[in-house]
Amino acid sequence: MEQELSFVGQQNETAKSRREELEHAIAAREEGIRDYEDSIAKLTEESGDLFDQLEELKQKAASYVDLINEQRGKRASMLERIAAADQEVASRRAELDQAKDFRGKLEVQAAEATMRRQNVYGHLQDEYGLFADAVMREPDPEWKKGVVPSLEELEGTVGRLQAEIAALGPVNMVAIDECRELEERYAREKAQEEDLQAARTQLLDLINNLNDTSGNMFKTTFETANKNFQTMFTRLFGGGEARLVLLENEEDPLECGIDIIARPPGKRPQSVTLLSGGERTMTAVALLFSIFMIKPAPFCMLDELDAALDDANIGRFVEQLKEFLQQSQFLIITHNQHTIAGSDLVYGVSQQEKGVSRVISMKLSDLGVKAKK
Repeated sequence: MEQELSFVGQQNETAKSRREELEHAIAAREEGIRDYEDSIAKLTEESGDLFDQLEELKQKAASYVDLINEQRGKRASMLERIAAADQEVASRRAELDQAKDFRGKLEVQAAEATMRRQNVYGHLQDEYGLFADAVMREPDPEWKKGVVPSLEELEGTVGRLQAEIAALGPVNMVAIDECRELEERYAREKAQEEDLQAARTQLLDLINNLNDTSGNMFKTTFETANKNFQTMFTRLFGGGEARLVLLENEEDPLECGIDIIARPPGKRPQSVTLLSGGERTMTAVALLFSIFMIKPAPFCMLDELDAALDDANIGRFVEQLKEFLQQSQFLIITHNQHTIAGSDLVYGVSQQEKGVSRVISMKLSDLGVKAKK
C-alpha cells in the first residue's frame, strides 16, 4: 500500500504539472485571441480608408482609358505605314535572293571547272610525270599518214597500255628492309614467348609442389589431431569415442570439408550438431586440446570456455588443464567457482562496499583452497 500510495502521489504530481501547463496554454491562447481582435479592428479601419480612395482611382482610370484609346489610333496608323514598308522590303529581298542564287550557280560552275582542270593536271603528273606547262609547250604529235585517229581509238590504246603497266605490279623498294625488320621482331617475340612458357611451367611446378607439401602437412597434422582427439574425448567424457572425418574429395584434402563424429558414453555415434549444448562444448574442448597438443603454445587464453559445462565436466576440464601446466600457462576468464578453485592465481573485481569496486588478486594456495601435494 505504501508503494501504491507513492505511485498515486507521483501521478498526482504529474497531474498537477499537466494542469499548470494547460492553464499556461489557455492563458496564452486567450492573449492570442485578444491580439487577433485588435488586428481585426485595425484592418476594418484601414479598409474604410481604402474604400474612400477607390472613387478617386476610378476617375483616374477613366482618364487613362481615354488616353489609351487615343494612343491606339496613332498606333494603327503607324502599323499601316510599317506594313507598306514591309511589302517594299519583301520585294527588294526577293530580288536580292535571285541575285544571290545566280551568283551561287556561277561560283559552282567556276569551282567545277577549276576542279576538272586540277584533276587533269594531277592525272598528267601522277600517271605520266608531266606538268601542264610542259605539255602546253610540246608541239602537236605527228600521226601516221597524217591522219588523226578518233577519240575512241586513242582511249583504247591508252587503256591497253595502262593494263600492261598494271600487270607489272607496283615495285616496293623497301621490301628487303621490311622483311628484315619482321624477322627481327619475330625473333624477339619468339624469345619472349619461350620465356613466358618457361615461367608458366615454373609457376605450375611451384603450385603443384606447394599443394603437395600443404596436402602432406595437412594429412600429417589431421592424423595427429584425430588421434589426439580420440584420446582427449575419452578422457573428458570418461568413455565413448570420437573421430574426425574428411568429407567429399578425400584425395584432395585442401578442398574437402571436415566433420566431427562423436559418441558420448551410452549414445550412438552421431554428428556433433546433434549433441546437446554441454556435449558440444566438451567435444569442442576436446578438439581444442587435441590441436593444442600438436604444437603447444607457451601461453593460452580461454574466454568463458566452461560456461555450458556442469560440475562433473568442469572437474575433468580442470584436471586436463593441469596436465598442460608443465609446458604452458593458461589465462581463463570464467564465472564458475569450480574452475576458480582449480586455479593458482585469481584476478577479479570485488564490491566490499555497495557501489565501490576494487580490483583484487590472490593466490589460492596461500589461502588453503588447494590440497597439499
